[in-house]
Amino acid sequence: MRHLRVFLDIAAQGSLTAAARAQGLTQPALSRSLAELEALLDRPLFRREGRRLVLTDEGTLFRDHAARALQMLEAGAAWSRK
Repeated sequence: MRHLRVFLDIAAQGSLTAAARAQGLTQPALSRSLAELEALLDRPLFRREGRRLVLTDEGTLFRDHAARALQMLEAGAAWSRK
Protein backbone atom coordinates (compact mmCIF):
# COMPACT_ATOMS: atom_id res chain seq x y z
CA MET A 1 0.00 0.00 0.00
CA ARG A 2 2.90 2.33 0.75
CA HIS A 3 4.16 2.21 -2.83
CA LEU A 4 0.69 3.01 -4.16
CA ARG A 5 0.29 5.96 -1.79
CA VAL A 6 3.71 7.31 -2.72
CA PHE A 7 3.02 6.92 -6.44
CA LEU A 8 -0.40 8.61 -6.22
CA ASP A 9 0.97 11.47 -4.14
CA ILE A 10 3.83 12.10 -6.56
CA ALA A 11 1.35 12.02 -9.46
CA ALA A 12 -0.90 14.54 -7.69
CA GLN A 13 1.92 16.85 -6.55
CA GLY A 14 4.10 16.61 -9.64
CA SER A 15 7.29 16.64 -7.61
CA LEU A 16 9.15 14.40 -5.20
CA THR A 17 9.84 17.29 -2.82
CA ALA A 18 6.19 18.32 -2.54
CA ALA A 19 5.05 14.71 -2.21
CA ALA A 20 7.67 14.08 0.48
CA ARG A 21 6.40 17.06 2.47
CA ALA A 22 2.80 15.86 2.10
CA GLN A 23 3.74 12.35 3.25
CA GLY A 24 6.05 13.50 6.04
CA LEU A 25 8.93 11.54 4.50
CA THR A 26 12.29 12.46 3.04
CA GLN A 27 12.73 13.01 -0.67
CA PRO A 28 15.30 10.16 -0.90
CA ALA A 29 12.81 7.77 0.75
CA LEU A 30 10.13 8.66 -1.81
CA SER A 31 12.64 8.38 -4.63
CA ARG A 32 13.61 4.87 -3.46
CA SER A 33 9.97 3.83 -3.15
CA LEU A 34 9.21 5.07 -6.66
CA ALA A 35 12.28 3.30 -8.06
CA GLU A 36 11.18 0.05 -6.37
CA LEU A 37 7.69 0.34 -7.86
CA GLU A 38 9.01 1.12 -11.34
CA ALA A 39 11.40 -1.85 -11.09
CA LEU A 40 8.58 -4.12 -9.95
CA LEU A 41 6.40 -3.01 -12.88
CA ASP A 42 9.40 -2.98 -15.25
CA ARG A 43 8.44 0.37 -16.75
CA PRO A 44 8.90 4.07 -16.04
CA LEU A 45 5.85 5.77 -14.58
CA PHE A 46 7.15 9.36 -14.79
CA ARG A 47 9.36 11.46 -17.02
CA ARG A 48 11.16 14.61 -15.95
CA GLU A 49 10.17 17.93 -17.47
CA GLY A 50 12.46 20.43 -15.84
CA ARG A 51 11.86 20.09 -12.12
CA ARG A 52 8.44 18.47 -12.55
CA LEU A 53 7.59 14.80 -12.79
CA VAL A 54 4.98 14.07 -15.45
CA LEU A 55 3.20 10.75 -15.83
CA THR A 56 4.16 8.61 -18.81
CA ASP A 57 1.33 6.96 -20.75
CA GLU A 58 1.90 3.82 -18.66
CA GLY A 59 1.91 5.94 -15.51
CA THR A 60 -1.44 7.47 -16.43
CA LEU A 61 -3.00 4.04 -16.92
CA PHE A 62 -1.42 2.74 -13.73
CA ARG A 63 -2.67 5.76 -11.74
CA ASP A 64 -6.29 4.82 -12.42
CA HIS A 65 -5.73 1.20 -11.41
CA ALA A 66 -3.64 2.17 -8.38
CA ALA A 67 -6.30 4.57 -7.08
CA ARG A 68 -9.00 1.89 -7.28
CA ALA A 69 -6.72 -0.76 -5.77
CA LEU A 70 -5.78 1.50 -2.86
CA GLN A 71 -9.44 2.30 -2.18
CA MET A 72 -10.26 -1.42 -2.05
CA LEU A 73 -7.27 -2.21 0.17
CA GLU A 74 -8.17 0.59 2.58
CA ALA A 75 -11.81 -0.54 2.68
CA GLY A 76 -10.69 -4.10 3.42
CA ALA A 77 -8.36 -2.91 6.16
CA ALA A 78 -11.14 -0.80 7.72
CA TRP A 79 -13.53 -3.77 7.59
CA SER A 80 -10.98 -6.04 9.27
CA ARG A 81 -10.61 -3.59 12.18
CA LYS A 82 -14.34 -3.71 12.98
